[in-house]
Amino acid sequence: MREGVVTKDDLEAFRRRFSEWLERNSPDWWPRTIESIHRRIYDDIIPQMRAWQRRLYEEGWLGYGVPERYGGKGGSRLLEFVIHEELAKRSAAPVLNRIGLVTALPILLSHGTDAQRERYVPPILRADEIWCQGFSEPSAGSDLAVLACRGEIKGDSLIISGQKVWSSLAHIADYCLLLCRTGKVEDRHRSITCVILPMKSEGVRVSPIKQITGETEFNQIFLSEVRVPLENVIGELNQGWNIAMMTLNHERLLMCMEMLAKASAAFNRFRGMIEEVGESDKTYWKARAVDLLIDLEKSKALLESMMNLAQRGEVGPETTIMKLSATNAIQRTYLTINEYLGGGATSDADGCDISWFRGMLWSRGRAIAGGTSEVLRNIISERILEMPR
Repeated sequence: MREGVVTKDDLEAFRRRFSEWLERNSPDWWPRTIESIHRRIYDDIIPQMRAWQRRLYEEGWLGYGVPERYGGKGGSRLLEFVIHEELAKRSAAPVLNRIGLVTALPILLSHGTDAQRERYVPPILRADEIWCQGFSEPSAGSDLAVLACRGEIKGDSLIISGQKVWSSLAHIADYCLLLCRTGKVEDRHRSITCVILPMKSEGVRVSPIKQITGETEFNQIFLSEVRVPLENVIGELNQGWNIAMMTLNHERLLMCMEMLAKASAAFNRFRGMIEEVGESDKTYWKARAVDLLIDLEKSKALLESMMNLAQRGEVGPETTIMKLSATNAIQRTYLTINEYLGGGATSDADGCDISWFRGMLWSRGRAIAGGTSEVLRNIISERILEMPR
């Protein structure tokens, strides 16, 4: 295996080693119910989840693509993508500090200063410090270029005021990767700055958002004249747009890997359900299962091509195509399973069926997270097909 480059055989060998380790070491406190396929976090087991990520790191499964001087293992970041994919595929306990690992860490490595990397990267890997993301706003969820959160320079600090929404883990986060406007609104993406916001700062308030599933994974963040030192700016002032775009492209790639892994896990359970029905119904549902399998395999083939681009450092707007494909696959999978279960999917509150229903509701949100499907189609038409607006 060459430094930073892995072959398909390398990836599969690494996948086998981790799968075997996970089979022996998967924690018994993580729920083995159907909900574990689609849920990422349970607030009542945060300490266990933190310890689980630390164990993954200490036993050599996290930190790929991160230089050793910052606590990493070097090599290719694709190996770490495999870890996230296998955890999702096996409905095992996920990493707690997902946003830190997937979003903040790559930005710090590519645009941060040496001091920022030395300070923040090791705690991210160990889950000593949890991160959230402050990109979306109530009026700028799908078009970050019009975000309104302000950052005014006063002396050696930025004074930040505004509101962020849909911030996963903000209720337990130590830091937020935040976008704020440090220039004129008319300059759109040319006046956005990326900054590290300490969540315990005076003037920061977090409010949970109750989802359609009944959970509160997301939050609103209210910022009232929060003072952040200029040394917390990542990159240069007014250069946050390119950082945000790089972040979203890599985030979508991992999101697609996890969605397809979760869809595959759900599909495999569905295939087992079909075996229990009578012969007259089995033919129909097997045909439906074949349709789902074709969708999944097409999406997986597309994902493999995206992974090849990622290894060459060419991850770009093409991830929008992958995101649409993966979203369709997981939504169709859950919808078909709930159709199979019929009325029980909404009425059997103490059985598995209600969990499948919640999973279907969760899958609807995948068309919003990481960019709405409507906006992604616009990106495809404008940036890939070069069609006029």
